[in-house]
Amino acid sequence: MKRLILLFGIGFLALTVVSCGDKKKQAPPPVIVEAPDYTPLSEGWKVQSYSALGVAVIIAIALMSRGKNN
Repeated sequence: MKRLILLFGIGFLALTVVSCGDKKKQAPPPVIVEAPDYTPLSEGWKVQSYSALGVAVIIAIALMSRGKNN
């Protein structure tokens, strides 16, 4: 019985020593940063620039027509 307990003890110690062996740390997976999608923002700026251009044209036409009448 003592031999069996001793055998199990030695086996347990051997397994614990083997399991605590040299573990290589795994490198973390690469972080993939995706570029944000600025399409909706660029569409908004395009609409705003067209409307600003339209307002400038309307003001220019109004100023030119006002100058001719005087």
